Amino acid sequence: MTRLWERHLLNSAAVAQFLPTEGRLIDIGSGAGLPGVVLAAMLPGVDVTLLEPMERRADWLIEVVSQLGLANAQVRRGRAEELHGELQAEAVTARAVAPMDRLGRLAMPLLVRGGVLVALKGRQAADEVGKARGALKKMGAGGPGNSRCTDDRRRGQHHGGAYRARECPRLVVRPGMTEMDDISPTSTRDTTGFG
Repeated sequence: MTRLWERHLLNSAAVAQFLPTEGRLIDIGSGAGLPGVVLAAMLPGVDVTLLEPMERRADWLIEVVSQLGLANAQVRRGRAEELHGELQAEAVTARAVAPMDRLGRLAMPLLVRGGVLVALKGRQAADEVGKARGALKKMGAGGPGNSRCTDDRRRGQHHGGAYRARECPRLVVRPGMTEMDDISPTSTRDTTGFG
């Protein structure tokens, strides 16, 4: 139980600091509800869409949302690419969905101007992001210091110095318990104290 609490629930909760406190969040491949259900409970001002393609998992998520009374969460059965052009959000989260280059293709079209993609990744996150860096930049992902983003801060908010503009949605990657503020694989730091 301790491992479940620390590895899954707390790791899901730790990404809330990178997310807006209002608007919409899409959790791609929600599966067991991590991090989407945890974030819906923590961010009552955010409308959370739990996006899951598998029927049995979607049915389970519907039951969890109902049992927890999460009025701000809805379950939608489908794939991210099916919603391109139909649904957008201020934030997109994903845990163990796809390699970063593919995840970028799935998530970036779902982000509004100034959106943030938060990807929970494993121990090889730095390598994965490093390999995908060029593809992510072509898709418009960026972090602090991207000169195309200096004139538009959504609702006056910016997180960790990352300017928010459609040309450069912010990318945050959590490899285990480490944050990467931009798409540079060298900018890691422990943010949780869990080691």
